[in-house]
Amino acid sequence: MQALYSLQIEANASLDVALASFEDELKMLAFAQNQTNEWAAERLAQAAASFELLRQVPAEDRQASFFPPETRALAEQILQEAATSARADKELRQKQLHTNLDAAYGYYVRLLLLVPELAYQVRKQEDDRQARRVKPEPATPAQMRLGTNSYAARIADSAAVKATAVRRGISWDDNAEFARRLLRDGLEANTYYQEYIAAEAHTDADELRLVRWLLRVFLINSPIVQDFFEDENFAYSEIKAATLHLLQETLKAWQTQSACQQDVPLQDQGEDWQDAKVFLTTLFKKTLEHRPMLLKRLPDVLDNWDMTRVAVIDNLLIQMAIAEMIEFTSIPVKVSINEYLEIAKQYSTPQSQAFLNGILDKMASLLTDERIIRKSGRGLLDTKA
Repeated sequence: MQALYSLQIEANASLDVALASFEDELKMLAFAQNQTNEWAAERLAQAAASFELLRQVPAEDRQASFFPPETRALAEQILQEAATSARADKELRQKQLHTNLDAAYGYYVRLLLLVPELAYQVRKQEDDRQARRVKPEPATPAQMRLGTNSYAARIADSAAVKATAVRRGISWDDNAEFARRLLRDGLEANTYYQEYIAAEAHTDADELRLVRWLLRVFLINSPIVQDFFEDENFAYSEIKAATLHLLQETLKAWQTQSACQQDVPLQDQGEDWQDAKVFLTTLFKKTLEHRPMLLKRLPDVLDNWDMTRVAVIDNLLIQMAIAEMIEFTSIPVKVSINEYLEIAKQYSTPQSQAFLNGILDKMASLLTDERIIRKSGRGLLDTKA
């Protein structure tokens, strides 16, 4: 969604630039034709209104027909320049989409390695505590629980994880202070973790459960981790969903692994990963392809809502959801709707879910009746939301 959102913002910004260019060119045209300031001001006001209407039109489809005949040629020239820029922006955002997907794999490995790094910091914390004592005392099991977690050790010792980390240059060695802060300000203050270390004894299943919680809940949602990664890459919040998917697949495989299999079932960038890249790239392209049709149809289901009042994020979520319903015939309509309602929870306003649910339900029904949405296979399980 980040790529589409950026394109939308850039498209609107390009209109502001185009209007400024139009104003400059109009002044020269007025001077060349010996026109009055009032003549130029009147046509500039007309142009501003036309540019505002064009905000609801995809950048590459904006035409000068909105403009009065006297300034249409000038508008055509400026809009062609803006359309050329929009095409370049689209290609750039598609490349960034691929870059972000590759980055998701890197964050996946880094989060895996953050578990043994935290375990190491627990052991180091206890070593430092003992060093400050006049008479050293053995650590209690509770103090060392994460430090001796067998699954954290298996990640650290994994040949597959080590090889991938070396190949990608991934290590927490230079960020030990961050790991200490995460342990001190994040993990040790967490109720779930406090209950874990307070337990009298732990089974192998308990140790796996802790690592599952660390990866699926704590680390992926920690504001400390979020801020750290976003300082490196502002798009991390977008990348995070793909990262979480990889973590969940590893944990799922780990849970079913036989006792004799010790190595971490690291997800590779094989066929499934390539399928995910194809899915997201197709969704990006098809959302842009179907946008003109959707922008024309949306007013029919908005119940007297002005399109300009629909938030940019909500507008994009509607477009993406409908594009997914049309293009991916094996995904049930209800699954698509629920997926985008979940995305709205994270990226839009509290009121957006009810609004989007109503709009997507109406659009899905309308386009299904018109045979624009046509499901097959699994997609037929529920063609109505």
